[in-house]
Amino acid sequence: MQYKLSGYGVELRSVIKSDIEMLRQWRNKDHIRSMMKSTSYITKEQQQVWFDSLEDATHVRHFLISYKEQAVGSATLTGTSFVSGFTDDLENAREIETGLYIGHESYRNNILAFAPSLLTCDYCFDELQVEQLVATVNSSNKQALSYNEKLGYKEVSRFFTEVAEQTSSSDIKTRRQEWISFTLQRKDYIEATKQVRNLLSRRKSR
Repeated sequence: MQYKLSGYGVELRSVIKSDIEMLRQWRNKDHIRSMMKSTSYITKEQQQVWFDSLEDATHVRHFLISYKEQAVGSATLTGTSFVSGFTDDLENAREIETGLYIGHESYRNNILAFAPSLLTCDYCFDELQVEQLVATVNSSNKQALSYNEKLGYKEVSRFFTEVAEQTSSSDIKTRRQEWISFTLQRKDYIEATKQVRNLLSRRKSR
């Protein structure tokens, strides 16, 4: 099933096959890949396997973000906790993990980057009626940490993982990476985003 969300001047629609090479190119950029849970380079074959798996993945939705009909980034919603006794469809989620990156260089540090987050948060809280949203952020990603704070996310815990990296000599080494877990309640989201909502509304009305 294809999904489409519109608001705050942007549009989100379900990823289709013709999107996946562009998404792969964005995802493999060093500044994006280095902040992901998996920092591995993604091949064309791996990207195709990922896309094929989406058909049966009812607990997750992957969106292409567009602004003025130009693709600018990617957003993901993943159900992590579900209403007891119901299927693991996103509509039955109690808790959803959000993920987002801006792949188009022109919009990375633009206030417009908040628009898809506002749109997905509205969708999760108002339409899907989730209890809370969650996010996991690389502790060295200061921009994402500040971004989540502005949306109203609250830190709940920290943990470490072992990350494999390939050195210039083609050797594989591992390092410890700290991650920060956040949760977002609807009331905190509404309060924290009043100003940015107003700013985006003014931009849209011009």
